[in-house]
Amino acid sequence: MTHRILRGLALPALSGVILALALPASADPYAADVFAASYKLEAKKQYGDAAKSMEPLAAKGNEFAQLRVAWLAYLQGKYDISEKAYAVVIERKPQAIEARLGRMLPLMAAKRWDDAIAEGNAVLALSAWDYAAHVRILACEEALGQWDGLEKHAIQLVAVFPSDATALVYLARARANKGDTTAAKEAYDQVLERAPSNAEAQAQLKKLK
Repeated sequence: MTHRILRGLALPALSGVILALALPASADPYAADVFAASYKLEAKKQYGDAAKSMEPLAAKGNEFAQLRVAWLAYLQGKYDISEKAYAVVIERKPQAIEARLGRMLPLMAAKRWDDAIAEGNAVLALSAWDYAAHVRILACEEALGQWDGLEKHAIQLVAVFPSDATALVYLARARANKGDTTAAKEAYDQVLERAPSNAEAQAQLKKLK
């Protein structure tokens, strides 16, 4: 019976049905122009205007618009507003890794290191080796001067991402701050193997001689 009904629909109507089925219930097929305008404003660093253009869609529950509002608030230095905007998305969709990663940024900018680490760990509970979460947690551990924890964490990340230079930089910093000059130099040497133009590694190897 269903097949007979679909065959009886005019082609434009059938296309509309397919489009409706393909789009999420909250999707607005006319939102593309709004997003495009917002991107142009962001490119011009008109972050406030870019955010305002997103607010009507965000108020309707458009998740991507809400993420844009949060991001643009962060770019304006409105860290409290940004953090709360990300939290709104997280509350409705706890598994939203992108929102959790986003929330880490204003928390870090506000030097709320422990809160940022907690959010990063929430990401890792959903995706154990999310690279961005790990690197942001490394930055928080460095800011807190947790050199033993930073060293251990960086070693774990290097084991999983052996070609990555960033984790090795954090490893070198941890060892240098612990006074382990030889091990720090070894880590910086490995950084240069992966990123020969890394300015920090070049400068620190001269300094640590």
